[in-house]
Amino acid sequence: MGERRNVRIEWMDFARVLAITLVVFNHAVEYAWPLNVPVFSQMTGMAAALRIGLFTLGRLGVPLFLFLSGALQLSKQIDDDGGVLRFYRQKLLPLLLACEIWIVAYNLFMIFRAGTPFSLSSLLRKMLFLEQSDLQHMWYMAMMLGIYLAVPFLTQLVKRFSLYSLTVPMGVVFCVSFLMALWNLLRAADGKAGVSTILDLNFLGAHYGFYLLCGFFLVRKKLLRRLRTAVTVLLCVLFFGLTVWFQLWSWKKGYAYNVWYNFPGLLLCSIFLFELLRRLPRRIPGAEAVSRLSLAVFFLHRPIQLLILDRLPPGQPILNLLILRGTGQVLSLILAVLVRLWKPAARILFLIKD
Repeated sequence: MGERRNVRIEWMDFARVLAITLVVFNHAVEYAWPLNVPVFSQMTGMAAALRIGLFTLGRLGVPLFLFLSGALQLSKQIDDDGGVLRFYRQKLLPLLLACEIWIVAYNLFMIFRAGTPFSLSSLLRKMLFLEQSDLQHMWYMAMMLGIYLAVPFLTQLVKRFSLYSLTVPMGVVFCVSFLMALWNLLRAADGKAGVSTILDLNFLGAHYGFYLLCGFFLVRKKLLRRLRTAVTVLLCVLFFGLTVWFQLWSWKKGYAYNVWYNFPGLLLCSIFLFELLRRLPRRIPGAEAVSRLSLAVFFLHRPIQLLILDRLPPGQPILNLLILRGTGQVLSLILAVLVRLWKPAARILFLIKD
């Protein structure tokens, strides 16, 4: 039993490392190779496919994080009011404090970088989550804070009910958050108005909650265990290709679409990728050490990339992408290791407990 637990932790460590690597990669693509309709119209087919393919690859990082959160957080034993309050005190409040500190830090960083005047009212709105943070990747942390509010109650949901019982709510979320979104994208690409619903599914977490539940059932219930590995690989590649193709088709129609997490192809590709990671046969050297620093890399990499971006030569997207990708993660890891030497700071800033 202990051996199985170690194997599970080991593959999850590698999945977390891959997730943060893809997130850093995605932001490097956005910075090094910006894309708009006029630029796309001048690109060759190969260059367009490469750029959008690299961007889509980076987009797989967040789904992996959400799957891991679902597998780990929804497995917790939270059976009473004391357990709920304990979870909020041990998980939610430290995450909130870290987010507030980094919101302030990013605000000061952007003032330093752009030379804009300091606005206390703007900063307070950001700290109260009434306004987007200065660095856009913090949308993820705001979303996770909302999810953490619901986790104690979701643990009871998945403990008491099977996937069969959850088919109806999850099916409704899939239809509204994924299929309707796809239909609206098809109409938008043809210059037509989309459709909407007055159903409010935010209390179910919408598409982010769907990823969370998928992660739990993929790991704890081994939902795809009977699917052969070769078929899993094929399906992963197939849905990745379809996701890239759809974006190319959309851009060619003059509609600038960068895939988001409510796109069905991205969901399915990430599900099969996660299942492949779950089947990793052996320990990956160094994965655990880097995994523990993944949140630190998340917080640190984007300001580092921006500082480097200001000094990169224009017109070299591939070279700049490699530089931003490599330095963004490596320098973030080095800084995280240094901060980790001061344990109280590491605990507050990066939630590193040891």
